[in-house]
Amino acid sequence: MTGGGQVGDRTTEAAAGRAYALNAGVPDSAILVEDNSRTTIQSLTAVSELLRASGATTVVLVSDRTHMLRALRMATDLGLTARTSPAPDSPTERDLANRSEATVHELAALALYFLGRGS
Repeated sequence: MTGGGQVGDRTTEAAAGRAYALNAGVPDSAILVEDNSRTTIQSLTAVSELLRASGATTVVLVSDRTHMLRALRMATDLGLTARTSPAPDSPTERDLANRSEATVHELAALALYFLGRGS
């Protein structure tokens, strides 16, 4: 589980994800938590380090459907074997306007990622 909190948050994204997984019956021993990151690349970089320390390199990425391409590319660039599982109840799935806005955001973020890598 990844994701830090914003100023004023009572919890982190990672803690919320951990609580959800535990409630769904996932054993605590099967959950790794990274709760300091604020961006996708920070999360995935930290996760790649956590996984390598435990001898693993395979991840399942769960996020908005529009976010999957960028997250998958970043994970692959970090040497992870990644599979995706888009969240069907994401706020970006509510209507066409939300999906369109999220798609434009993700395409721009992916372009910036490529530019920053020199690719």
